[in-house]
Formats: sequence, structure tokens, C-alpha cells
Amino acid sequence: MGGAAAISFDNVSKEYLLGKVPVRVLDNVSFSVDKGSFTALVGPSGSGKSTIIFLAAGIDVPSRGKITVLGEEISGKSEAWRRRWRSRNVGIVFQFFHLVPTLTALENVMLAMEIARVRGDRRLRALELLDFVGLKDKANRYPAELSGGEQQRVAIARALAADPPIILADEPTANLDYDNKVRVVSLLRRAANEGRTVFFATHDEGLVRGADKVIRILDGRVVEG
Repeated sequence: MGGAAAISFDNVSKEYLLGKVPVRVLDNVSFSVDKGSFTALVGPSGSGKSTIIFLAAGIDVPSRGKITVLGEEISGKSEAWRRRWRSRNVGIVFQFFHLVPTLTALENVMLAMEIARVRGDRRLRALELLDFVGLKDKANRYPAELSGGEQQRVAIARALAADPPIILADEPTANLDYDNKVRVVSLLRRAANEGRTVFFATHDEGLVRGADKVIRILDGRVVEG
């Protein structure tokens, strides 16, 4: 681990309007994630985990507070700026795979490279990433021809497509059986071992034993970490 903070939340609150009623999802949340660490964000469903991941990715912005990622305060930037920044710096693994159904595994990974404007031989790089997740032999399969665990592993390869310094994962194992959960977490751990910062949200206590740091959240507040 590098010791310096890759992600820092400073008194971050987030509110949404439910009709005309403001609902606070995060309440003065402060924490940091070290560079090069494998950090788990743990809490029950509805505790605010997904909101934190989306804020760290710059997909959403806080109602109050400051978010700094890789030394850059992203919370006050425009949506266009955050989109460009995210394509270069952050790979995201979602709970529900979000693969393009009409593209093969290889094409899904290559599409992410095209969006991020990755130079060089994209096909070769995509095949290397599919090999990393153990699916090079299924490069030409469509998502419907892959199991849930295989689709999530393609999603991890896609998240690594632009070689981003940060990987964010929102409940990446929620829809998988035990063996595939272990496999996916192992792949994320390997990504961290290669020098990336991996920050993943989960409600599964069994998956956080190997984490470098555990941040616990309950009802929109950090209670540990």
C-alpha cells in the first residue's frame, strides 16, 4: 500500500428529494482509502454503500462536503469534466454486469477501450485482460452464452480496459454463488496487488477478511474506518 489517500471523503452528505421531502442518504461521511489498497465498504442493504461508490466515481455529486480522488477535488466539477476524468482514471464493476448483449465478451472489453480512447492494439489488450480473468477461451461468446460469474469476470476485464489507477465495485458478488464470489474477489485482490486502488462495496461479511481496510457504514453514517 502506498500510504497516501487515493480517495478522500470530507464531511460528505447526500440528499435526494422524495416528492418534495428531502431524504438524507449520507450524513457527514468522512473516510479515506489508501493508494494501492484493497478496501472494503461494508453495510446492510440501504445503508448508503452504492451512493458512496457512485460519488467516488463522479457519477453523482454530494449535497455537501468535499470528495478528493487522486489529489483532484471532483465534487465541484461539471458533469462533462467528471465523465472525461472517469474514463481515464476509474474502472467500475456493477452489481448487474451491464454488458452490451449484442457484443461478444471481447467486443465488450474493446468498447470500453474505444470510449477511453486507449491507443495501441485494442484486440490484443482485450484478449490479455480476458486471459487475466480466465475467459480468453470464451472471448467470442455473447453475454447470454455466459454464466453470471463469467459475465462478472468480463465486467472486471472491461473495468481494467483503460488500465485505470482506481477500480470501484458496487456489490460485485451479490448475484453469484459462493465459488464465483471467491473467484471475483480474488481477481479484484490481484488487481490491487498490481498497484491499483480497489474499493468495493459489499454486505457479505465473509468477503472482507482479506481486505487491507474495512469501512463500515450504517444508516448513512460511517461507524468504523
